Amino acid sequence: MPNVAYTLLYYNDEYGTLFDTKGKRICGAVKGVTLVGDLCVKFSKPISMYGITTKEIVILGDNLYTSSNDLIDDRYKRNDEASKSKAYVKRTEENDATIYSFTKLSSNNTADDTQSSDSQLQNSKSNWDISSIEELQRKIEGTVWTCRPTGKMWYRLVFSSSMMTLYYAEPQHGRWLGGAEDDKWRYKVIKSYTSDTGEKCFSIQFKKPDGDMSFGALFFLNGGDVEFSWLREYGGRAECKDFNWE
Repeated sequence: MPNVAYTLLYYNDEYGTLFDTKGKRICGAVKGVTLVGDLCVKFSKPISMYGITTKEIVILGDNLYTSSNDLIDDRYKRNDEASKSKAYVKRTEENDATIYSFTKLSSNNTADDTQSSDSQLQNSKSNWDISSIEELQRKIEGTVWTCRPTGKMWYRLVFSSSMMTLYYAEPQHGRWLGGAEDDKWRYKVIKSYTSDTGEKCFSIQFKKPDGDMSFGALFFLNGGDVEFSWLREYGGRAECKDFNWE
């Protein structure tokens, strides 16, 4: 198959291995959780893939995405907007495994672009690959975050004056609600661990001004991924950007 940049060998036990264009092992993989797409695969470490540093891929039909949010954006894009899919996908069944071959969409992506190396990862790491509580406390002030999972409530978080103001929406209604005085939360930055993999990370815990119980959190994972949860339910991937329907 021409222009194959990556190959994922994915076994029926939901574990696998990602290889580069020369057949060299890049990292391990395991099935992830997604509300969109046919398959989500999480990698054992952040990798540089199609110019993006990511710890997961999502496959929908013949399309490969480097994040669930890109797939969601494609569902809501205008006809004149380009797809955020990064590659075409070909599946081959073989005994107890499926081989996924990812073919580059553009000749602008060269084989050298897709190689994973420590230097590439260091240079391309997200601004939100956090190394200390102090760093996160300094950077979060004045930012706006959105979490927009498919088929679930959307959330908007505004950090200002050492408080987080929460907004929420059902996407079909086309507007944000919330933002009142009751929607203001104090927050605390702590070292934390993820509930699914035990990965060490940093988190921002949201609490009532007069209470100590955490109602939700932003989790800043290794590699720059950020995930949001609210009322002990998985919210989804969070992005440091605003969203307006108009």
